[in-house]
Amino acid sequence: MSNTQPSPTESTSTQDSMLVQNEGRFVRGFADIFNTTGLIIILVGLSLLLSKYGAMGSAIIAGFLWVGAEYFSRYKRSHLPSLFIAIGFLMYTYSAITGFIGDTSFTAFPFIIIAIIMVAFYWRFRLPFCLFIVALSLIMLNYALTYSFIALPVFLILSALVLLSIAIHYDMRDPLRVTRFSDNAFWLHLLAAPCLTHGIVFSLVANKIPSREDFSLLNLFNNWSSDIPRFTNTDALIVIGIVIILSVFALAINRRVLVVSSFGYAMVAITKLLTTGVGLANLPNVAAVSMLIFGAYIVLLGVAWSPLRLLLLRAIPSHPFLERIFPHVDVETKPQS
Repeated sequence: MSNTQPSPTESTSTQDSMLVQNEGRFVRGFADIFNTTGLIIILVGLSLLLSKYGAMGSAIIAGFLWVGAEYFSRYKRSHLPSLFIAIGFLMYTYSAITGFIGDTSFTAFPFIIIAIIMVAFYWRFRLPFCLFIVALSLIMLNYALTYSFIALPVFLILSALVLLSIAIHYDMRDPLRVTRFSDNAFWLHLLAAPCLTHGIVFSLVANKIPSREDFSLLNLFNNWSSDIPRFTNTDALIVIGIVIILSVFALAINRRVLVVSSFGYAMVAITKLLTTGVGLANLPNVAAVSMLIFGAYIVLLGVAWSPLRLLLLRAIPSHPFLERIFPHVDVETKPQS
């Protein structure tokens, strides 16, 4: 057995190739954008042509997308076209199944079929983001099974915790973020983050919502319904606190995607505090000022990500298990999701 170690040049070359491979997992070049644009145009055309056929038209489009996945996902491994195809396949499969079955509001049967089809899609093409649509379909199924006795905020928070646990498990298997495990974790984090944020925010106003039909973000924040009071200043402060906590946790596990889900809520909360908290309701373009404040926060967080992580990691006890959850990796030189 040879004990020859790779030269520094070879090691650097290997690391560079790993970096390029990881950074190219979403878009490998303009060809991906070009092909995806063509697929979007084709899909719009098919939708216009087949819209009058209802569920059958949706089924035909879903079949077309599966054929497209055979080429772009299984053969070419083109990630951006495959991502578009996977999302479109989920949407048109859902439209076809619910159309064939009829009005089955929150009954489990159509969601069981959808979940089975999505699992088959993932099994066939084995691309990491397919986990996103599988997880989304399973969340839809579980909500259809439990919505009558579990409140939506509680359901969203529980779903987020399950997804985060699985995602962190994948991250622990790849602390350097260079393998498919890291990609699997990224897409689960992407779904877990909005579930967690929405669940927590909805729980703040659950007692202010008179009916399930009024359970919408527009009503919560804009007072378009006279039955639903606006967010209070206390609620806005809690939302900002949630954003800060998510930012700290995202820093600790090295996942920026967790912060993204809170963007909309943060800007609404800042606007609320500016208008009623500090009495700037008459200030022109308060929303624009809110965007400037939160945008500056995001930019500063992004620029200072590495030094902030180093400070945070020093406060976490040194232990092999914890180091796999909170990887001690130089985020400026290691691949990022």
